This record gives sequence, structure tokens and C-alpha cells, in this order.
Amino acid sequence: PGELGRRVGHLFVRHGHAPLLDEPPGLAVGGRQPALHQQGQRADGAVGEIGVRQPGGRHLPRVPAITRDFSFVCDESLEVGKIEAVMAKAGGKLVENIRVFDIYRGAQVGEGKKSVSLRMTLRAEDHTMTVDDAEKVTKKVLFLLEKELGLTLRA
Repeated sequence: PGELGRRVGHLFVRHGHAPLLDEPPGLAVGGRQPALHQQGQRADGAVGEIGVRQPGGRHLPRVPAITRDFSFVCDESLEVGKIEAVMAKAGGKLVENIRVFDIYRGAQVGEGKKSVSLRMTLRAEDHTMTVDDAEKVTKKVLFLLEKELGLTLRA
């Protein structure tokens, strides 16, 4: 599964324990696979090398991200994807990710309503964003959500 990255250690299988069968995310296992070659262990017990690789060949970001959380009460019929689409449109190329982290339905939000909470991750490719940069995007997001979907932040 891909090229082996830089060497970071050895993979050990202790006698009487199950060997590691799966590759953890971000790790590439090379050399001998413990499940297939337990008899081929080296004298020090190592059965393979572990290397770090980047999934999908993406480069690690050079600048930090900023996150902003939003919570809205909306009609049950409003699809969350529509909220995400308006947020992405408002944030433009600075939006790295938008994900829902909570949906609440109950007496506190009312019949036929739901509370939706989303986290938006912002990152500029060429510079570290300031709090002011993030606030400008936040204001734009809130303006467009109110204009297009009638949403305002939950009180």
C-alpha cells in the first residue's frame, strides 16, 4: 500500500498475543507482515518496519486553521446540506471544511423544529489568518444564511 515513508520504529509481536493485522491511519507497514511471517521474526522480535505516509499525497498545511461554531434553530424540513452549501458559498476558498457536530430535536426548540450545530474550518493557503479575517468570513456567512434561508444564530 504505497511507498514506505521514513523509518519510525519496529513492529513487534509478543508470544501468545494476536499480531497487528490492520494499518492504522497514516501508517504504512512494510517488510514482513506479522500474520503471514511469524516464523521469520528477527532475533530482536521485529517483524516489520513502520513508516509514516500522507494519505492521498496531500501536503501538510503550513499555516494554522481557525474554527468557528454555529448553532441555528430551523424547520425540521430544512436539509442540513443546504445550510452547508450556503456557508461554503459565503466563505469561498477560505473554507476548508464544514461538518455537523450536533442536531437536537425536543421540547426546548419546539414542535417541527431542530437545532443544528456546525463547525466551519477556515484556512488561507498563503498566510496565517487573523481573528479579524475570521470575523469577516463569519459575518458574511451569517448574512447569507439569513438572506437565503432565514436563519439566525440560536439565542
